[in-house]
Amino acid sequence: MTAPIAVPQSSISSSSPATSYTINHENTAGLPESAFEGPEKLLEVWFAPSPEDCPSGKGLKTVARKDWEGMLDLVNCKVLSVIENDEVDAYLLSESSMFVFPHKLILKTCGTTTLLIGLTRLLSLAASAGFTSSQTPWRVFYSRKSFMFPDRQLPPHKSWHDEVEYLDKHFEGGSAYHVGRMNGDHWFLYMTSPGTSAATGNTATRTVGLKEGFEDETLEILMTDLCERRARQFYLPDGYSSTESESDGHALGTTCSSQTKIDSIYPTSEYPDARVDSYLFTPCGYSANGVVPTPSSTGYWTIHVTPEPHCSYASFETNVPTSPTSTSLATVEKVVEIFGPGKFTLTLFEARGVEAERKGSLGVDEVKGYKRRDRIVYEFEGYDLVFLTFEKEK
Repeated sequence: MTAPIAVPQSSISSSSPATSYTINHENTAGLPESAFEGPEKLLEVWFAPSPEDCPSGKGLKTVARKDWEGMLDLVNCKVLSVIENDEVDAYLLSESSMFVFPHKLILKTCGTTTLLIGLTRLLSLAASAGFTSSQTPWRVFYSRKSFMFPDRQLPPHKSWHDEVEYLDKHFEGGSAYHVGRMNGDHWFLYMTSPGTSAATGNTATRTVGLKEGFEDETLEILMTDLCERRARQFYLPDGYSSTESESDGHALGTTCSSQTKIDSIYPTSEYPDARVDSYLFTPCGYSANGVVPTPSSTGYWTIHVTPEPHCSYASFETNVPTSPTSTSLATVEKVVEIFGPGKFTLTLFEARGVEAERKGSLGVDEVKGYKRRDRIVYEFEGYDLVFLTFEKEK
């Protein structure tokens, strides 16, 4: 039985004068109780290689929240709350998350959301933020795991073929990949390279290429068949009414983050300015965003959990750089320990400009208690990708 949760006074794990936090109480009321398709659609659009390359210092962060909400309406999701600081705005959504940096946007949505329908509006908003070549972003990445219930998806997400066709209407020269076993866990990726043109029919504007020393790394862990005992931690506590849970969703999420040790994946002892924004849904389900300032930049992490036994799923994603005291393997083992999945897929994107001593993070080949089933390596322009699948040892 789940222990009663004491609701804290603050629904964000820590506070800072440099960080603002906003809860949208209207959108936290009346959330649907049915389970969503867990595996997310993930879109990452870079309009410039770095904040320093933006036409104005704030870039995409100059776009008003109401305009982002208009785009998200097309995607079919709502804003629950926002953490804002100088480097990133982290939006916790009714279906996953959005991160807005000056030079790039990351949008991750689950269920039957229509993520790609928001692409045209996104390009328009980027133009309003001063990116004159917004129709030709510096780089575009779109990816997802194979769906559990593909027949429930809405256009253009009915099939990978349809998604690629839709993306090709917006960008010329994009490349699409199917990574992994056709009859097992697999992952789809669409990407463009620096200098790719937009499919506008007009004269193409070329974007700047890779810079020497460019750094970027993203780790994603996609977990299924969660341990039922651990998944119970992401259900509403006994005795809570739906009305109470809607008003306390953020506070309950904060307590859940602490009890499950999710808020210790990047501990405040090592990252004292880290912030966590989380939400516990009715009757079950959990989402969290983390903002992690580091000496070189501000990173993010995000977790989303669908705990129902018949479709259990959890995802973790981060771009927080590895360090001598925080390797990718250590992060993977922390996350896997929280959920105890029967199977999980791991993808690690790393720019080749990443410092040599940190390239060892590509070697996440052994995870305690799990047997590796697949290891596939791709070399793209400027990036390495490692795709791995694991199953729990019997």
